[in-house]
Amino acid sequence: MRRILVHAGFYKTGTTSLQAQLARLADALEPYFHFYGPGALQRSGALAREFARSQTDESRRAFRRSFKRFAEALPDTGNIVISRENFAGIMPGHRGVDGEVLTGINPAARMLARDIRAGLERRFGDQMDLHFLYSVRDRTDWLKSVHGHQLRSTGLRDDLVRFSELFPNNFDLRKDADKVAQALAPTPVHIRALEDYRAHPQGPAAMVLDLMDVPQEVIDTLPPAERQNAGQDAALRAEFLRLNRLGMDRTALHAAKHALLPPDPSTG
Repeated sequence: MRRILVHAGFYKTGTTSLQAQLARLADALEPYFHFYGPGALQRSGALAREFARSQTDESRRAFRRSFKRFAEALPDTGNIVISRENFAGIMPGHRGVDGEVLTGINPAARMLARDIRAGLERRFGDQMDLHFLYSVRDRTDWLKSVHGHQLRSTGLRDDLVRFSELFPNNFDLRKDADKVAQALAPTPVHIRALEDYRAHPQGPAAMVLDLMDVPQEVIDTLPPAERQNAGQDAALRAEFLRLNRLGMDRTALHAAKHALLPPDPSTG
């Protein structure tokens, strides 16, 4: 029976590196699975995030319709891997529809997972072996990564200490993944820690290779992963924080930050 694996989060747990490596290796891995990353999901990723932010019935229906169209276009044969962190809702640290900073995984993650399962069941019925994967990360490293992302992409004015204090002392991505697993039972949900894959030549992509039963002798022939979306160093984060606290308008702030970033080699 064909296996379908949905890697649905979480943010800042090596997802970009995982997706980049699997896309890079798509041809070599085609005998084992077809890979669908952020650029191949039509508007499903953006609509998942919009539903998580607005929590309206209409936004949820829009996500379901979009995912249904995506699922209908999937091939009739072969294993499938789908990876999109937006399927976990919106990143903690962003503001929700009520204007408050989100300090936990949005409950929409559970609703989105059930909608994804329903969409795939409509497409494939009982002719699939469906699994979900959630990657997690050490709390301290995760908070540092999210804080750096927010400094770069929003007008966050809190330093790391203050930002971390916004989150409950018992906040733990694994606990949130367990809640999703309970909501999806009996569908198998796999939880993998980023730290366990730091030394692996394939990086976090090895989570997927393991779950899709790619033979070790094949994995040994694959080129090693290249790190993606590395966080800024302490000096750059400090400069972003300083700029955020100046009260500049949004356009000027964006331009000032952009000027500090290294050029994107993909545009050269």
